Amino acid sequence: MNITLSTIVNMMFFGGIAILLLKYTVSKSEILLRIGIQPVLYLNILLLIRFFLPFELPYQKNINLTKIWPDIYAFLNNTIFFLFEKKWSILSIIIIISIVGSLFFLAKLTISYYVLVITTNHLTPINNFLITKNIEKINSLYKKQRSFKVVECTKISSPIILGFFKPCIILPSINLSNVELYYILYHEISHFYFRDLWIKFFCEILQIIYWWNPLIYLFRNQITKIQELRVDSTVISNLNEIQKHEYLECLVKIAKLQVFHNRSPLAIAFNSTSEYAVSKRIGIIFKYINEDKRTWKNSAQSIAVGLLLILYIFIIPNFFIIEPYGMNTEHIEDTFYHDDIYLIQKLDGTYDVYGNNVYIDTLTVLPSEYFKIFDKEGRLVK
Repeated sequence: MNITLSTIVNMMFFGGIAILLLKYTVSKSEILLRIGIQPVLYLNILLLIRFFLPFELPYQKNINLTKIWPDIYAFLNNTIFFLFEKKWSILSIIIIISIVGSLFFLAKLTISYYVLVITTNHLTPINNFLITKNIEKINSLYKKQRSFKVVECTKISSPIILGFFKPCIILPSINLSNVELYYILYHEISHFYFRDLWIKFFCEILQIIYWWNPLIYLFRNQITKIQELRVDSTVISNLNEIQKHEYLECLVKIAKLQVFHNRSPLAIAFNSTSEYAVSKRIGIIFKYINEDKRTWKNSAQSIAVGLLLILYIFIIPNFFIIEPYGMNTEHIEDTFYHDDIYLIQKLDGTYDVYGNNVYIDTLTVLPSEYFKIFDKEGRLVK
């Protein structure tokens, strides 16, 4: 398995369309509820993992593009200058810019998280009977015995949780009723037990790698939204009708007080959206909790839609790859034998035949020693 420009383009092409499909699924409450919040989240997580594996597999079949993409590929690989006894192309410059950008955003993420952790470590934990009992009650719902540090900070306006191994819940300096405190703790502890902090961490790493792709930012926000829906549905499913409305009022209260501060992306906030967005979010959850029992037809439709998403996200990209079918003229200017016919050797041992820089056919057996053979990067093999 190797990573090339084609594998990156392939991943961005198929992955970009998958992001838009999942975005449409999340934005349409009818479709989301039909498939289910949890399955949609799992599809997003699987796509997240797929982005970290932009490799070309030996059994992948080429999607032959003989127009536009070969010209772009040749243009990017053309040498534009020499420096330090090395050829530099547009592609090599783009790679360097990408690496520098990734290092910059990695440093920014590390610093913001470090500052938040240092600030939190200097805050005195809140140790009162009510918080202790609430945490014990919530732990019992998950059948866990995890301890959570709870502190109060004047620099935030929304409760947040951070810490992969030593979780800390930071509360804003606002008046909270006993019931509101329970809902907030329940919400944040649920994020921790659902491993949402780890999912958020990998989303941020993905954004650091692909910082130049705007769809990745959309993808990150999309996962955050579905994470919130999952936690809300979990909390609300264990509440009675009066408590459900109290939970909604708590979300709206925090939304009204919301002031955006520079907090670490690796912390998860109780609420970071507008009052309207919160009401819409809870509306989806109420539909999910209160919907009638699904019919066999709806279940079949849910399975069909889910299978189509899986087919597109994981099967098609793993079996097909977009390849530029053409060769830079500087590599074939001295090629001979019947109108510039040459071969490109592929990973699976077959050979793509070209004539006048145009794809002709794929051969499984080498027909003649008179053909020049190139690898897919344009380097002479034989």
